[in-house]
Amino acid sequence: MPSLHPPNPPVTTADGLRAARMRLGRTPEQFADDLVMSTHYYAAREAGRAKLTKEEARMVAYALDVQDREDAVEAAGIPRCPVAARFAEEVPGDALSAEFKQFVADAERHCTQCESCIARDRFLRERFPDLVMPQSPWMRVLGRYMAWVERRPDWLRPAIHGAVMLAVITLGRGAFVLLFGGFRQPRVIGMVFGAALVAATAGAAGGLVYGLVGRPLRQLPVAGPYLAGVVAAAGYLFAVFSLMAVIDGSGAEGTDMSFGLLAGVSVVLGMAIGHFWFRPKDAANG
Repeated sequence: MPSLHPPNPPVTTADGLRAARMRLGRTPEQFADDLVMSTHYYAAREAGRAKLTKEEARMVAYALDVQDREDAVEAAGIPRCPVAARFAEEVPGDALSAEFKQFVADAERHCTQCESCIARDRFLRERFPDLVMPQSPWMRVLGRYMAWVERRPDWLRPAIHGAVMLAVITLGRGAFVLLFGGFRQPRVIGMVFGAALVAATAGAAGGLVYGLVGRPLRQLPVAGPYLAGVVAAAGYLFAVFSLMAVIDGSGAEGTDMSFGLLAGVSVVLGMAIGHFWFRPKDAANG
C-alpha cells in the first residue's frame, strides 16, 4: 500500500498565500471569494499589510490539499464522473430543506454505484489522509447542534430551532444590559434570563405550529408555500404575544385590536416567507 501524502501546512506568509493562489490558478478576486473575504481584505494579506488568521491559514492549506487530490487523480488517468461534477455544481443553498436532504441521498447513492466514483474514492483513500474542512470554534458548535437536531423527529425540529433562535436573540440583547452594570443586580440578571426563557417557550410553540400544520401545507400546489408561510409567521408572533400578555398581566382591553394587528402582520410577513423561502426551487426561478 502506498504511503499517505502529507497534508499541506497552514499558509502563514504573504508569499505563501500568493504562491497558493497561483498554483490554484485563481485571480485575487476569485481566491478572495473562495476564502469568503472581500477583495480589499484579501489584497492586504497578499501584500503583507495584514496577517492571515489561523482559520484563514488552514483554509488556504485545505484548498491546496483539495488540489493535490485532483492532480493525483488526473495523473492516474481516472476519468472524472460527469454526474459527480454536476452534483458538485448544483448543491442546493438551503441545508435545512427537504431538497438538500434528497440531494445528499442521491449523491451518496450515485457514488456507491458508479465505477468511476468508486475507483476515485479507493485511489484517494489509499494515498491521502481524510480531508476535513477547517472550521472555526463557532462553526464546530453549530455543526454539533445541527447534527443533534437532525436526529430529532421532523415535526419537532422547527420547535427546537424556534426556541434556540429566539432565546439567542433575547440573550444577545440582554447582554448589553448586563455589560453596562446589570450583572451587579440579581434582579436584572433574573429578568434577562427570564425573558430568554419566555422567548424560547414562544419559539418552541411557534415551531410546533409550523411543524404540525405549516409544513404539511407546503405540499399543496400553488397556494401551499404561502399558506405555510402565514402559519409559520402566525405561530411565532401569536406565541410571543400571548406569553407577553400573560407575563404583563394585561386584561382584555385592546386585545381584539392587538390580535387583529398581529393577524394582518402574519399574513403580510407569511406571504413574503412563502414567496422567498418556501416555494419550490423551479417555481422560484421561473
